[in-house]
Amino acid sequence: FGSAIRILICYATAGAGHRRAAEAIAEAARARWPSAQVDCADVLDHTPRWFHAFYSWSYLFLVQHAPWIWYVSYNLLDLGAVYGWFRPLRRAWNLLITARFVRWLRSDPPDVVVAAHFLPADVCSAGKRAGWLGTPLVIVVTDWHPHWFWMTADAEAIVLATDEGAR
Repeated sequence: FGSAIRILICYATAGAGHRRAAEAIAEAARARWPSAQVDCADVLDHTPRWFHAFYSWSYLFLVQHAPWIWYVSYNLLDLGAVYGWFRPLRRAWNLLITARFVRWLRSDPPDVVVAAHFLPADVCSAGKRAGWLGTPLVIVVTDWHPHWFWMTADAEAIVLATDEGAR
C-alpha cells in the first residue's frame, strides 16, 4: 500500500470483544503498513443515543440474565429460511438507525473498510450494493460461528478464525 492508504476498521460495542478485535486488527495493520492511516470507529457512536445505550445494555442483559432468549433468537435467525425473510427488514432498520454513520462514511470514504461486527458489515454491504461505497470491504468474523448476519456476497473477503467456521 502507498502512503495515502486509509483503512477504516468498524465495530459495534456489544460487550468488549468486537472493539478489542478491531483494535488488534488496527495494530496489526499499522505494523504491516506503517505509512497507512488506520482508524477504528464504533458505528454505534453514529446512531441515536438511546439506540447506542439500548444496544449495549440489551446484549449484556440477555447474555447475563436471559441467555436462553439469546440462544433461541440467535439460532432461529441462523436458519437460512428464517433469515431470508428477516434480512430485508434488518437491512432497512440498520440503514435507518445508522444514517449518520452512512453520511459520515459517504462524505470521506476510506480506501478499505474492515468490519469487525455484523452491523457495520451489513451497512457497508448495502452501500456496496447501492453503489455509494466503492471501496473494498473485508469482514472479519469475530464470533465463533459465522452467523448469517455476517454473510454477504458484497464483501471482497470474509476472514474466519477456524476451518470449522469456514465450512
